[in-house]
Amino acid sequence: MSKITFAFIGTLLVGLAAIAGSYAEVYSLPRAYQQTIILGWVAIAVSGFSFVIGQRQGRPPGFEQKIGFQFYENRSALPTKSLAEELRGANIVWAAWTTGNKETDSNIFEQLPIKQLILKNPDSLQPTHSTLKLKDLIPQAVESIKKVTKNAKDESVPVYHHQGPINSVIIANPESSKKDGWARLEFSSPYIESTKRPSIRISQQAYPELFDTLVAMYKDMIKESERK
Repeated sequence: MSKITFAFIGTLLVGLAAIAGSYAEVYSLPRAYQQTIILGWVAIAVSGFSFVIGQRQGRPPGFEQKIGFQFYENRSALPTKSLAEELRGANIVWAAWTTGNKETDSNIFEQLPIKQLILKNPDSLQPTHSTLKLKDLIPQAVESIKKVTKNAKDESVPVYHHQGPINSVIIANPESSKKDGWARLEFSSPYIESTKRPSIRISQQAYPELFDTLVAMYKDMIKESERK
């Protein structure tokens, strides 16, 4: 077993211990919060397991484990270099972003089929005892959220601000009768640079139940968010 694989397994074990310790606390939160956090755990566990398999088989990060599932170690591992390229062929897109910082200076809402957008409530971006070192980033994040909100509203895209935690997700063709949907879930953390965030992408055909769970999660987040 290589050192990197050994280290990754150790990290996963620590993460599982933390999950077990916070299980009761998470289940005291509202349903939408529970689903967001739990799906984040699923993303980490599946991605970590796939990464270890890839290392053992000599494959680089970003390999396809099976048809309908891909793991990307970071954004540079994505096969597409822009959101427009990634969404090519999608008819309807639902998106949830922490801040949307990457898209503040683009006219994506005019060009792309994004029909609903959830963003972090900027009023909830306050430093706590565990995030004091990030306080200098909060004004920039708040400004990004406000600018993306305005850009979306200018193109009549419904925007919602969510008070709870958000793992960025893109859902393409969420309610298509053709079952040609897909979703990409990115693990978000304020302590991981946005360009280094890992993500997984699943197809509706290969993982219909997981896809439906993500769609249901998105709808629940909408219900517990404030429309702007």
